[in-house]
Amino acid sequence: RVFEKDPHCSMVINIYAWSFESMRHLRTLNNMSIAGKLWEIVLDAIDEELTFATSEIPEQTKYFIEPFVKLFSLGVSQFHCIQRGGSTADWLEFLMHDEAVKIIQ
Repeated sequence: RVFEKDPHCSMVINIYAWSFESMRHLRTLNNMSIAGKLWEIVLDAIDEELTFATSEIPEQTKYFIEPFVKLFSLGVSQFHCIQRGGSTADWLEFLMHDEAVKIIQ
């Protein structure tokens, strides 16, 4: 379900899972030129799932979880901006923007 929008990424994740040998194998995922597209799809899927899950929980719980989900969404947006070449900042730089500061406060 998570990768229904991109079957290629689903195939890549399955290949990584089946050929996993050691933690060193995961280091290739840190290389954005190799795995950037994969991370983009994974982060989008996580963002969608968190947003959906937050909409389904009781209001009392939503009060505590919603700020984390919003910050995660802002982080995903920053990641997309960096991937497109729209920013050269560190991906955690979004935490200094006004919207993130309001959520944190």
